[in-house]
Amino acid sequence: MHRIVIILILGTLLGCELFEPRTAEPPGNQVDPYSFQQPTTPEKVLENISNAFPASKQDYYLDVLVEGLADETGFAFDPDPAVAEGHGGLFDNWGYVEEATFITNLFQRMSESGIQNFQWSDLQLETIGDQTQIQAVYAAQLSLIQSRDPLPTHLAGRAYLTLLRGEDQLYRILTWQDLSTDTLPSWSELKASLQ
Repeated sequence: MHRIVIILILGTLLGCELFEPRTAEPPGNQVDPYSFQQPTTPEKVLENISNAFPASKQDYYLDVLVEGLADETGFAFDPDPAVAEGHGGLFDNWGYVEEATFITNLFQRMSESGIQNFQWSDLQLETIGDQTQIQAVYAAQLSLIQSRDPLPTHLAGRAYLTLLRGEDQLYRILTWQDLSTDTLPSWSELKASLQ
């Protein structure tokens, strides 16, 4: 009799859903791979610029530039010399306001479908006091809404960046010197084309 009761109990337990695998749930702490990182290191500054494009967040880009106040020097962009020469005066005094206008216009032209990619490689860093000098190669592939004046969508060049660590211990870009490579248009050429 005991055996029959045990067999009936086991049969009932095996017949119910108690021992069936449940549907997997997504992890509770999923992290957005393109989220903004507090720029506590120079590398995180570059990561935020890269993440701005696939995340479609122009603030990620602008928030790592020295905005500057009335009594401080803010962000400055130094274009590729050949591009500057071909666009007389366009880049004179290119600062934070001009950069913000450019990046706003660029993000308005970005297609919602398609690849948005900005990558850094061959990093060389040197820190002296509260400033870090970075030399890096960049490559970008952007999917843009084309108009009568097509914009370059594949870019490459070399950037020489000066990052400043502020009183808040966060790094921001003070200067960006851009140099073209001999293969693709540079960041300077995209800026000139978008004006």
